[in-house]
Amino acid sequence: RTQIVNLADWVTGHTAPVCIDTVCQVAPIVRCDADGRVRTVTLLNQGFDDTPELEVRVRLGSGQKGVFRWMAPECADVPLSATRREREWLLRLPPMERWSIGTIVCG
Repeated sequence: RTQIVNLADWVTGHTAPVCIDTVCQVAPIVRCDADGRVRTVTLLNQGFDDTPELEVRVRLGSGQKGVFRWMAPECADVPLSATRREREWLLRLPPMERWSIGTIVCG
């Protein structure tokens, strides 16, 4: 799986807005503005099991500050700490329950 994700990222010239590094059945849904800046990344856990803590890489557009927060139904918003690596931000997200949804808000 990791090799396929890395190959797809390489083929696109490292322009994929989000990469999920944790092996899990989570699908990302990315929303960008008219200028191509990532605004939200909604994650859907499609698995029958809870996920472990998720490691996600997000690539922001120019002018974005790298401020993130995690939103999930029936939970308080959580500010996320992020580590910058070259053109991307590494985020660690809390585990997701099976068939649940959560959103990363990017600023």
